[in-house]
Amino acid sequence: MIIGRSDGWRRISSLGRRENIPFVALLIFLPLTFAIGGGSRSDVQSLVLLRPMAVLFCGLATLTLRPVHWQSRRGLVTLAAAVFLLVGVQLIPLPSGIWSQFPGRDLVSHIDATAGLGDIWRPLTLSPTGTRNALFALFVPLAALLLGIQLTRAQLTRVAMAVLTVGLLSGMLGLLQSIGPTQGPLYLYRITNHGAAVGLFSNRNHQAIFLATLFPLLALYASQTARSPDHARFKLWVALAAGLFLVPLLLVTGSRAGLVLGVVAIAASLKLYTPPPVSGIDRRRHKPRSSGLLWLGIGGGVLALGLLGILMSRAEALQRIANGDVGEDLRFQVWGPIADLMIKNFPVGTGFGSFPNIYQVQEAYGLLIPNYLNHAHNDWLEVALEGGLPAVAFVGIAGIFFLKAAVGLLRKRKAPAADAQLALTGALIIIIFAAGSVADYPLRTPSIACVAILAALWMTNSRSPDAKDAGNASPNTAGIVPVIKLGGVNA
Repeated sequence: MIIGRSDGWRRISSLGRRENIPFVALLIFLPLTFAIGGGSRSDVQSLVLLRPMAVLFCGLATLTLRPVHWQSRRGLVTLAAAVFLLVGVQLIPLPSGIWSQFPGRDLVSHIDATAGLGDIWRPLTLSPTGTRNALFALFVPLAALLLGIQLTRAQLTRVAMAVLTVGLLSGMLGLLQSIGPTQGPLYLYRITNHGAAVGLFSNRNHQAIFLATLFPLLALYASQTARSPDHARFKLWVALAAGLFLVPLLLVTGSRAGLVLGVVAIAASLKLYTPPPVSGIDRRRHKPRSSGLLWLGIGGGVLALGLLGILMSRAEALQRIANGDVGEDLRFQVWGPIADLMIKNFPVGTGFGSFPNIYQVQEAYGLLIPNYLNHAHNDWLEVALEGGLPAVAFVGIAGIFFLKAAVGLLRKRKAPAADAQLALTGALIIIIFAAGSVADYPLRTPSIACVAILAALWMTNSRSPDAKDAGNASPNTAGIVPVIKLGGVNA
């Protein structure tokens, strides 16, 4: 007769409890998103599966959502609702007399008048199809938000380790891609950077930017509480080995922005790492060994791997920097005309998802190429063009909240060491994504958008309910309070 169960079995069986449903659901949702949500194009076939799946996970999240969850992250929830509302408003039909008065609508108004179409009600956006696609795309990060705000601090840390694991798998896939055939079966998307180490993504820049975020996650892993001094050293060497594994992968992606961000991330991660506390040992008696020689070894290892990549002629990112004039890169040349478009359509914008169509209409003759420009390759500029003044205001508000939270972190206001470590990791990842958006559009990739949401939750993890508080929180008796707060999001 069985008179007891092992600790491992108890942990597995505990995952079925109601309060652990969001945690388990997020651990299922994230790998699925990375598997089929690594492309930013609107015609990726896997979106047919990803977006309905995201809506289902949103519905599952609302079943377990409690007031204590969304109240503790009121700022993030409000910002999410505002973004959904802004995109939704752009799809509301307006009378011709009102619509034609907005800046940048002259060409369409002239076409309507020439064709004798009369007074046609049109939405604010100049590309309704693109804006509808943008609206549906928001449900993927929304699912991560609704599930993530219900997690405890310990669960958020475990999710961070899950993201790290997926990232290392993406790096391993990229390694296989780099040594395999350029048109091989390991590339998951039809339109991709063949021959580059794109991993689980379709764009090498997105892979490189995501790999850069793994360095602070490795520092977080090495800084977590250890069972013994030997365990602490083991975790440190595992993190170092994984970091050294990532360095050549950044080189072979061919992404110049990713390479620069990777160097910055490595430097910041060295500062982020702290010797972990060892459970059961008095910290006053346990003093970590000097790490000066250790960091010297790290620097030497990184340099050696970089030189190895160059000698193997696979460091494409360095080759592109050495051989190409950054000023002649098309993405930098189009910023001026795009800025002119933004000013012409300010303050209402052209509508989210409208950039490809709008740019083609007014593309400069000297910049014509056989291929079309799918994005501005500067997401800050593209958001301002498509969203106008409201989008700029939302970004400004989010930036103010971030700076306020970052200053609080630097001052270490009443934050336990573990909480501060996770929060600083989230802040650093957000900075990497923000910097990467200057020359690309990583957050338009569904999987990276989810990681950005999680980074915001890690940064504000001190507001997460404890396991006891989350489990004892009174149910939402009306059953609709959280949905009301997100108003148009679920409509």
